[in-house]
Amino acid sequence: MVSVDGNGKVKIELVEKVFKAQVLNGKGKYLLTKNVEILPLLENTQNVNYPVIRLNGETEVLSPLTFPKSNPYLASSYKILSAASLLNPNLYNNLSEIDFRNGKNAVLYFSSVDYPVILGEKNQIKKMVVFEKLWESLSTVQASELLDYVDLRFNNKVYLGLAGEHLQAEETQS
Repeated sequence: MVSVDGNGKVKIELVEKVFKAQVLNGKGKYLLTKNVEILPLLENTQNVNYPVIRLNGETEVLSPLTFPKSNPYLASSYKILSAASLLNPNLYNNLSEIDFRNGKNAVLYFSSVDYPVILGEKNQIKKMVVFEKLWESLSTVQASELLDYVDLRFNNKVYLGLAGEHLQAEETQS
C-alpha cells in the first residue's frame, strides 16, 4: 500500500505472501498462499520447493489473485497441508505431492518413501492423524522397500499393500 504524507514523504507498506504449495491443474501453474490465494507462477521462476497439488485437468480455471475457497480440492489440500505441518514437521517437509486422481481419491506422495498413501475422499484430517501415528515406523528404509502402498480409504482400517516380490521371497525361505 502506498500513501503520501503531507510533508512530501511517501509511505510504502509491503505485505509478504507466505506460500504453502504449488498448484497444477492442466491449464497452468500457480502458487497457493497461506490465505488460500492463487498467484501465478511466473515463467522463469526457479527452485520452487513446495508440495505440489495436482488437480484434475478438467476442474475450473483458476484465476490468479483470487481466493477460490469454493474449490473442494484446494480446500481439502489446504487442510491436509495444515494437518501435516501441525502434526509433525518432518511429515510436512517430506510431503511432495497431493494428487486428486480424476476427482476421486486424495493420494499423497512423500519424498523420503517409495509408496503412495491413499486418503480417499472423506475424513482426510482424521486419516492424516492416523497416518502420522504410523509415520515414524513406516518411513524407514526397510518399510519403504516392503510396501507398495498405504490405503486409508476405509473407516477405522489401514491397509498396507506389501510388495509381491518380498512375499514370494519369504514363502520360498520357509
